[in-house]
Amino acid sequence: AEQKPGATAWHVPHFVQAVRAVCPTLNWRAALLALDAPSFRVRDVEGVQLLLSAYSLVASDAFPVEAFLGRWQNTAAQLALLKICISGPPHIQELFQTSARRTPRDPSLRDSVLWGSVDLIEALVALSDAESMADVLPLLEAPKAAFPELLALGLVHCKESWGPLHRTVLGSLLARFISSRNPQDTALLERLWGVNSSLVVQGMVDMYRAPGGGGAIPRLFDIALELGVLLQVLGSKQDRALVLDLAVYAGQKKALPFANWASKAVADGGESFAAAAVAILQERLAEGDAAGNTIPVEYGKALLQSLEGGNLQPATQAKV
Repeated sequence: AEQKPGATAWHVPHFVQAVRAVCPTLNWRAALLALDAPSFRVRDVEGVQLLLSAYSLVASDAFPVEAFLGRWQNTAAQLALLKICISGPPHIQELFQTSARRTPRDPSLRDSVLWGSVDLIEALVALSDAESMADVLPLLEAPKAAFPELLALGLVHCKESWGPLHRTVLGSLLARFISSRNPQDTALLERLWGVNSSLVVQGMVDMYRAPGGGGAIPRLFDIALELGVLLQVLGSKQDRALVLDLAVYAGQKKALPFANWASKAVADGGESFAAAAVAILQERLAEGDAAGNTIPVEYGKALLQSLEGGNLQPATQAKV
């Protein structure tokens, strides 16, 4: 039922006694896991305290905070509940210390009972899709400032990549870490890469696509070298223009033989890579693209030679 009165309006032991009288075999943990009901809503911290107090009278184990997390049908009620917990007193925030999935402790990072919980972060990201990004984003502003590393780790540990909020928050954090020259941020990027490399590459793509992003290539090259992942980034498919610009820059820095890379890229990428490369060459070799990016003539020729020597469909060969 909809929860209206606060805990102060309830005599919790009498409430528990009455429930036991009506349903002596009630599984209280299972009951809490069934909070996701159309009429359920907690309005204030006293309502959360009522649930905690009742459970403490009937069970000896820790309060099952997973009851507040996961995927709910009544998303408005879940979001209201989590807002109360996040802004609540320490003993309520500490509930999330027992969530099933937490970022592994790292003595170099400032810890948080709230934002070390991957389950909490994942629930909020899912709620931003179900409710609205505007309702959830303000909840992440404080941890973004105070616990950016934990928040980033939580976001990359999400079971799947979600919608706009996930990309917006993680993208801004990755841009901060990539732009930084702090060795601790580089170490964090290495850790993020180990968890979900495609999300780190997407962060690079977002930096590259931002206004003036072509100027990010030197820093993206440096960080790819520092992480030892240059070839993996060059093998990604998220943005062929980024890959080509990064390969040209790497060639200019003698970090790889561009012609050899181009031949392998055509062989491995097939029609998809070839079509993208032809489109980029058509745009760049003439006057540059809309952002003014060009390809040095010698690199354009090397790429064309690789395309001409590739095992491509006749229609693609004709474009080459």
